[in-house]
Amino acid sequence: MSKFPSPLSQQDGFSLVEMLVAVFLLSVVSIISLSIMSNFADANQMVTAKMSDLAQIERARNFLRADLRETVERGFFVQDQKLDQNDLLFRLTRGDAENAKVDDAYSPVEMVEYRINNDKLIRRSYLRPEAIEITPFRDYVLLENVGDISLKFYDGFLWHNYWVNIQNSNTVLLPRALELSWSSHDGQDYNGASFNIRFAVGSPI
Repeated sequence: MSKFPSPLSQQDGFSLVEMLVAVFLLSVVSIISLSIMSNFADANQMVTAKMSDLAQIERARNFLRADLRETVERGFFVQDQKLDQNDLLFRLTRGDAENAKVDDAYSPVEMVEYRINNDKLIRRSYLRPEAIEITPFRDYVLLENVGDISLKFYDGFLWHNYWVNIQNSNTVLLPRALELSWSSHDGQDYNGASFNIRFAVGSPI
């Protein structure tokens, strides 16, 4: 009479070596997956930061273009000394003020300053065109983490690193164009990224 082995007598499941191999492979796959996810998150964060930087630059360019295009021949003043971290860049008087289009209480003529303050490019608009020290104003941050800001001026023939301010006069000589240059940094070190934008002043060149 033949005897058949009982199924219960056979070894079921995985051996210890097989389990160790499976755990090792699972660990490798997990590490690779985590690395891919981390790289994707870093890349997404970098793209988001770059898009934010581009949005800031475009916003600043739109404000500068509109202000300089509408600049009138009075009250144009340029800082003629070496710039510190808290300084006026230039001041202008513009017509066709945006606020006057929606509120009759505002003057159609507006005084605007561009300033650098704690590595920020700020647009300051005053409530009245003939502003004094106590005149209310509104600041709007256009660019952050900026440094090495410089200006150049085009007189119709040549570009200059300075512009002569005419004092005690209601009419001033405007440059034909203005160039704004700056470098960006991450809050501590400059990363070498530099930018420059040119704008027509008063009327297109």
